[in-house]
Amino acid sequence: LAAPLAVDALVDVVADLVVGHVVVAIQIHVCEDRREFLELGVLAGFVFPREALERLFDLFESFVRNFYAKRLAGQGWTYFGRRYFDWQWGTDDAAAKELLPRMETDITLEHPDRKIIMDTKFYGSGGISRGKYHSNNMYQLHSYVTQCAMKANAALASGDVPSHPHDIDCEGMLLYATVDDNDFHHKFTMPPHHMSVATVNLACDWQEIEARLM
Repeated sequence: LAAPLAVDALVDVVADLVVGHVVVAIQIHVCEDRREFLELGVLAGFVFPREALERLFDLFESFVRNFYAKRLAGQGWTYFGRRYFDWQWGTDDAAAKELLPRMETDITLEHPDRKIIMDTKFYGSGGISRGKYHSNNMYQLHSYVTQCAMKANAALASGDVPSHPHDIDCEGMLLYATVDDNDFHHKFTMPPHHMSVATVNLACDWQEIEARLM
C-alpha cells in the first residue's frame, strides 16, 4: 500500500474519488459511547492516517457537496457550496452586535426555482436518540432557514432584492450518514418552508447511494 495521504488533502480527494465511482472500503465502528471512528480505510491504494478520525464529518460533508456539484450541474442548479449570513437580531449596541457569530451552512444548493440549505451529520444512531431526532441539529437547521427568510424579508421591506428569489421559502434538510438499517426520509412543512430529515446508508452499493441522494 502507498504511504498515508496527507490529512489536509484527504477530504477533497476522497470526495472526488467516491463521486467518480471508485470503490471505497471503510470499516466503521461505533464505540460504546456512540462516538464513531474510522478504524481502517483503504481507498484506491491510499491508507487513511489515524488523524483522519477527526475528519470524518468533513469527509461526508465534502462527499455530499461534490456529489451534487457533479450530478446537478447542467440541470439549472448554479451553486453547491457553503453560504454565510448574519443573525437578523437588531441592536443599537455595536459591542453586542460584534458578539453575534456568523452562520455557516454545510451545503447550500441553489436553482432559480429552489434553494435548499442542507446540514450533514455522521452519527451511528442515524440522527435518532431515545426515539427522537437529535434536537440540537433541528435547532441549527431551523435557525438557518428562518434567519435566511428574515434577511430576505428585511431586504424587501427596505426596497432591495433578496440575494436569491427563494430565500424567503428556502428548504431545509438534515442528511445523516448511516451504515445500518436505520433508513428513512421524513418530510415536513413549516410554512413557507419545506423541511426533511433523511439518512443515506453508506454500506449500500454505490447505485443505491446515488439513487438515495437524488
